[in-house]
Amino acid sequence: MAGKRFPIGKILYILSNKKQRVVPAIVVEENHRKVRKPDGTLHEVMNYKVTFGPSQGQRVTIDLNRIDGEVYESLDEIQKLLRDRLEAFLNDLLASTKKQVQEWYGVTAESEFVEQTDDLEGEGGKLDPEALLNGQVPASEQMMAGNHPLQLQEGEKTQLVQPPLREHIKRMVSPEDDQPMPSQDGRRFIILENGDKVPVDW
Repeated sequence: MAGKRFPIGKILYILSNKKQRVVPAIVVEENHRKVRKPDGTLHEVMNYKVTFGPSQGQRVTIDLNRIDGEVYESLDEIQKLLRDRLEAFLNDLLASTKKQVQEWYGVTAESEFVEQTDDLEGEGGKLDPEALLNGQVPASEQMMAGNHPLQLQEGEKTQLVQPPLREHIKRMVSPEDDQPMPSQDGRRFIILENGDKVPVDW
């Protein structure tokens, strides 16, 4: 805003450099003086005093050039500026995340699960992913090293495979080939540790 002229009573909008806030101010005084440069020419210096605050007892008047912020004449200017900055931030964030997916897991960000199950709640409290990357993990949490247990390596490509839950349970309760499953009245069942018989049907 160097060299910009503002009329008395003009509303200015200050985008703070320290907080995400826009503060309105009103121009209450104009000061200008002439300064002689080393080459002998005269240079006119403009400065303004602006007032901040909701009421007379809370208002503060200060030189505009002492304000730590960016000065704009309209909210539309600030809106466009913030949108451009937000878009640039999001583009950088997403590009960085896509790069991490490729480097960390050997797949692209567009890769999908071959088969997905319903969302399940894990045990314990919520954990901040940023804290996990920084090694701030509670001692009670078990760390699992190496490949994901459901990863199948195919050259440079990796797929995540989740077997159907029904087949998974079936393999858990099915006896070995040399141990036939007990049956009664034509129905098959498994025997629990406490001796109870649980019929199964598949």
